[in-house]
Amino acid sequence: MGLHVFFPPRFYAIAIPTVLLVVFVGLVTLFIGMTMLKAASAEKQKKKKEQEEKLAAVDAAVGMRLAAGRAGASAVSKKKKKVT
Repeated sequence: MGLHVFFPPRFYAIAIPTVLLVVFVGLVTLFIGMTMLKAASAEKQKKKKEQEEKLAAVDAAVGMRLAAGRAGASAVSKKKKKVT
């Protein structure tokens, strides 16, 4: 009987580390993939928010121009009424 009775066969000396390595690489790949997806999602939301802010600013500017144009047009039409 010797000490070798207390150890598993040689097959497990290769199989166990191989399985552990495959699981570890899979978990690392999963973590990196999830991190990349989360970063892409955050970046997409940031771009969408910036685009909405720019659109709101453009809408406000156009609204101010329209309001100024209307005020100018009404002032011009009042002047024409006074002149004629």
